[in-house]
Amino acid sequence: MIATRRRANQNRAGVWNIFVLLAGVLVAFSAAGPHVSAAGKDESLNDFFNVDAAGIGRLARQQQEAIATCMKKAGFQYKVVGLGDFAAVIGDGLDPDKFAEKYGYGVSTLIDPNKAGKPATPDANAVIVDKMGASQKKAYAKALTGSDTGSTSATAFGTSGCIGESTKKLFSSLTKLQSLGPKFSEIQSRVNNNPKVLAGMKEWSSCMKKAGYTFRTDTEPPTTLSKELNALVTASGATGGGAGAGLAGAFGGGVDASKLDPTKLRALQKRELSISKSDRDCSKQHLKEREALQKVEEKKFIDQNRAVLEAVRSELGGKTK
Repeated sequence: MIATRRRANQNRAGVWNIFVLLAGVLVAFSAAGPHVSAAGKDESLNDFFNVDAAGIGRLARQQQEAIATCMKKAGFQYKVVGLGDFAAVIGDGLDPDKFAEKYGYGVSTLIDPNKAGKPATPDANAVIVDKMGASQKKAYAKALTGSDTGSTSATAFGTSGCIGESTKKLFSSLTKLQSLGPKFSEIQSRVNNNPKVLAGMKEWSSCMKKAGYTFRTDTEPPTTLSKELNALVTASGATGGGAGAGLAGAFGGGVDASKLDPTKLRALQKRELSISKSDRDCSKQHLKEREALQKVEEKKFIDQNRAVLEAVRSELGGKTK
């Protein structure tokens, strides 16, 4: 479900989201990030990649066009759809603080509440599929995703079919980047288990409790909100209805807003923004040590893996500061 995909918010250091993003959700990583922005061009992965909305939009269109070409070869029509307004969501140079102020964690807030409870505009490709017979639908799904059930995480690099093929073509350095994942996980573990960071997290938890929220660590809020959104979506029968496959489906895919109760959705979005604000406030007070350690570790990581990271930045259309 989209809420699960979007919450690449596993660490408030946020830069890990770049690896989550490139492994499966390219446009999702801006929903999290360090509360204190790094000033130097090589002091954080967020700054190092320096990808803007135009670059993301370009990649989304390239992927959609590649999917359409691939599907045509397989004997099916596929229309380029759902490119969306990337600038509206990931503007401000993917600034994590500005994103958080507007969207919180990006769990429920990227669903347009103005579309909730109102008739949905049919997805062009869904219209095409609806006219097919059962066997043809399976063949279409197999060609698109590699599975005749059509089950896929919309941007998963592991996905076969036309989605997987188009994604892999866009990111030739993916394999090398994925190999760096374990190294970055070690950094995250080392930072998060630092005694000063652990002590700060306890203070963060106490701070959040005073604000009215009970969480032990800052990985819990987005996870909790995702569960709440999933419960709302499931109860409403609002699964599906996303616009497009791959990168283009990253905003809004997986949730049929027309079936959501607008009052309940707005209440959840209000709760998300409130929790996120308290989280940011408490983090600025009690997690400064982690931010400092993270910057040091990321700088080392970039220096040690510069060739691979620069290749990925080039593919993403990132700009050297």
